[in-house]
This record gives sequence, C-alpha cells and structure tokens, in this order.
Amino acid sequence: MHNEYLYLFKIKKNQIEMARDRGYDVSHEEEILFMDGNQFLTYMNEKMVTHDFSDLRATLTQEYRKIGNPQELLYVYYAVLSGSAYLKKDIVTSLGDKLQEYRSDGSHITSAIIISNAVLSPDARVKKEDVATATKVHIDTFSEAELNINPTKHTLTPKHELVPTEDVEEVLQSIRANKKWLELIEITDPIVRWYGWKDGDIIKIHRDDSIIDILGPKYFAYRRVYVPHKK
Repeated sequence: MHNEYLYLFKIKKNQIEMARDRGYDVSHEEEILFMDGNQFLTYMNEKMVTHDFSDLRATLTQEYRKIGNPQELLYVYYAVLSGSAYLKKDIVTSLGDKLQEYRSDGSHITSAIIISNAVLSPDARVKKEDVATATKVHIDTFSEAELNINPTKHTLTPKHELVPTEDVEEVLQSIRANKKWLELIEITDPIVRWYGWKDGDIIKIHRDDSIIDILGPKYFAYRRVYVPHKK
C-alpha cells in the first residue's frame, strides 16, 4: 500500500503542475508540491477519513479555477477501476453526470481530464465524445504512466508557449509567413497534450542550440498544432 501512495504521489504532483501550467489556480493543493512521500501518505489518510473515501484515486479528483477568470473551471477526474484493463463506458457516464451537475449549479467547466491506469474501451471512447458534445466540455485523457513525468522539465525540451490569438497576425508578418506554411506539431505531441493546446494553435518554441554546441544560436521557431487527418 505504501508503494501505491508513492506511485500516486508522483502522478498527483505532475498533474498539479500541469493544471498550473495551463493557467489554473492550484493554491488549494500547492502544499502537495512541497511534500515528501511520508507527508503525502499522512495527508491522503486524513483526507480519506475526513471525506469518507474508500479509494485512493477518488481522493485525488479535483477542480481548478482559471486565473483571471474564476468562473472557468477545469475538472480533473481520477477514474476508480475494478481490475479491468479497459476504462468502461459507465466510468465516462459518471463523469458526464458530474459535469451536468456543475452546469446545473451555474459553473462553467470548459475542460476536463480523465486520468486512468487503463485505456478507454471502444464504447467508452464513443461515450466520451457524446459527453463532450452534450456538455460542451473539452475532455482529455491521460494514462497514469504518462503523468509519471513532466515533459516540460526534460533537460533537452525547449520552452514552448502559446501565441495569443490577438498576436498571431503580427507574428506571421514578422516572419513573413502564412499560417498554413508553418511547420506542424501534432496534437498528440506530449508538450501539446500537457498544455491542452488545440488544433490550429500557434506555438512559439525557444530554441537554444548552445546546449548541444557552445557556438549554437538562440532563436525562435513557430509551429502550428494540427490533427493528422485534418492536415
């Protein structure tokens, strides 16, 4: 059980950092980022007793408010599984019910993330799209394995940032390019998924080739996010 806590501790820390990097307020969970494994174990045990949770993952589900727009919410849902290799349709249905509850309360959830140690079954994938359409919520899915690392912290990963919509034309003019001419970065790229960027977004990459060659230049590169079949 102790190993399970440590396993989830790493995932939870990375998930909090991902929510923060997406521009959400994580102050209500920020203390977790500074805990060690034993402190997290104590924290989780207290939380499970206080909230009458029976599963570790259920205690990790959380919502986050957008900095500068607190009415906009991100809902992170840790799926509780029963030994199946697949995340089944009823799990996604439960998420949909929860999102509908938020809408009924007047909350404006625009994004949700499902975190699971199983892959979505075919029925669950279809249900996810149905829920996203019905609730107008963009739903990402991450495996627990994916959240074992924070891809932005890799030593060879350059800084990536989204070009604000209002700045895109100015950027394109400065590099004398058309949006369609930009090199592409797939929507499945780990950095794109980490930040939750969408099809058509323009990304500014801070290149520093001096990491590889001391005489290497520093420069900016721009990429357009795309879905492969919509090239």
